[in-house]
Amino acid sequence: MALRYWFLCACLVAVGIVAFRDARRRNRETLERLFTRERALLGQVRTLRLRQRALRRESEALHTDRYYVERVARAEIGWRRTGGSDAPFPNRLPPLAPPATLVLGLPSLAPNLPPAAIPDLPKPPSGKQCLAWLGYDTVVHFQRKMMPGRRSGQLDGATAARARRLMALLRRLGFDSVEAFQKRHGLTPDGIFGRRSERCLLQEIRSRHGADGGFLADSGHPTESGG
Repeated sequence: MALRYWFLCACLVAVGIVAFRDARRRNRETLERLFTRERALLGQVRTLRLRQRALRRESEALHTDRYYVERVARAEIGWRRTGGSDAPFPNRLPPLAPPATLVLGLPSLAPNLPPAAIPDLPKPPSGKQCLAWLGYDTVVHFQRKMMPGRRSGQLDGATAARARRLMALLRRLGFDSVEAFQKRHGLTPDGIFGRRSERCLLQEIRSRHGADGGFLADSGHPTESGG
């Protein structure tokens, strides 16, 4: 009985040793795979850092060296200067060289590049457009509401300027329509900018920008006596 007991204990100990060794082997293999993965990731990080430094140098050259910009334009898209000779650059790299390789050893001389095209600026709105945006169908209606003493019905300079200033003030305060402004201030949302709307506009301007009138002076807005 005692011999059987000790034999059973020996078997259990042997099984435990085998299981422990097997678990340790698996853990060692897992750890080796993790170390291999870590080394690969570190190599990728180093490569990305080198690429980042090269891109930073290229960006600085594109912003500060016009000569380098011309070299990149020739290498990438085959650009040639209009007029004059197309003589090769001193120490010029091959035409198809990657731009990142051109960052090293840039010359200090910067030739003239062709002038950039100036985009057309948006035209200011006309007097009729401003009146329509303020909700007025006729000039007489606007003059009767917002310009006492002027009933000519003609869209003269003063009338157009008054409409432009009112529209500019509403947009600078962040309102894309007269109706939205009226709803915000509890007015009847009829979409027509009248004297009550103007008073609310002046109050909001003073509440936002103080009572010194700086915002009003900057916008060329008339005083409250104008309506």
